[in-house]
Amino acid sequence: ADSIVAVTFKPDTPEHELRRIVTASGAHIVGGPTVTGAWMLGSAQAPADVAARLRAESAVTLAEPLGVQAGP
Repeated sequence: ADSIVAVTFKPDTPEHELRRIVTASGAHIVGGPTVTGAWMLGSAQAPADVAARLRAESAVTLAEPLGVQAGP
């Protein structure tokens, strides 16, 4: 089961940079963007660790662990 982290980026962040940040944080995109511009990221790593790595990126405006999504 993946842990889920919600993340938002500065509006002018290019898509290639967004994808680089997600990959570098140890996560992958599982959903989004939502109406509020948030992306849902999945990771097998601890969500707090992923969120901390995301928050270290200047383009990230919010990174919030949401818990674990059950597998099929």
